[in-house]
Amino acid sequence: MKAFISSTSLDLGEYRDGAREVCSRLAVVPIGMESFESMGLGATAGSQAKVKEANVYVGIIANRYGYIEAGHDKSVTELEFDYAGQHGLDRLCFVADAAA
Repeated sequence: MKAFISSTSLDLGEYRDGAREVCSRLAVVPIGMESFESMGLGATAGSQAKVKEANVYVGIIANRYGYIEAGHDKSVTELEFDYAGQHGLDRLCFVADAAA
């Protein structure tokens, strides 16, 4: 089983670390931007390619909207959420502490 971990990166590093730790304890392979190799696809297409490898989407939401790549009108994080739903992945979403 593989879990795609999605969130903004600058503010939620500790939460992402925690999600990866829980995945490891459950024998679930975490997929996240920390381990993305250079694919030459751009942020959105690269993330979507990784979402397709996952069995479940884990979203961590807080105060930041995130990076909007040129040519898109939504953040990479929101597009990951949408793409996971379009591809039938269960989406587990968590709201981080407001102080995060």
